[in-house]
Amino acid sequence: MRRTGGLAILGAVLLAAGVATGDTVSEAQKSVDQRVAAMKEMGGKINEAFQLSGANTADARTKLAAALAIAQSIPSRFPAGTADGDAGVTTRALPKIWSDHAGFQKAADGLAAALKAADAKLAANDSAGADAAFTDVRKACATCHESYRGKAK
Repeated sequence: MRRTGGLAILGAVLLAAGVATGDTVSEAQKSVDQRVAAMKEMGGKINEAFQLSGANTADARTKLAAALAIAQSIPSRFPAGTADGDAGVTTRALPKIWSDHAGFQKAADGLAAALKAADAKLAANDSAGADAAFTDVRKACATCHESYRGKAK
């Protein structure tokens, strides 16, 4: 019994020491990590939708709907305090996101519109139109990446 109690106390002390030495990730960095994961998920859904577009329209549209939900949330995923250089934060997001919020919002809205257009082409069974719409989706992604995302670190 004594040994178990001693181990529990040792574990609590070690956990507290880890917290005290800064081994934790800041809340702002957690937010950054979540938005990065969401962006990767969105990109994956878009790629899956494109690959399914010729074979399984229903599944492709489901993937696009998931990507659209993420795209529409993009501006809210960049709160103040989550820029590179903010306390405890490392990110590729450029300061321009916060200094040119209107332009960033416009770029995010452009991506959402491109995803909706691709969905409309899929719904209409317009294969050629869907291919062109997916090209527009990729351009919308690139617009944001080129203007608002820095190089890999």
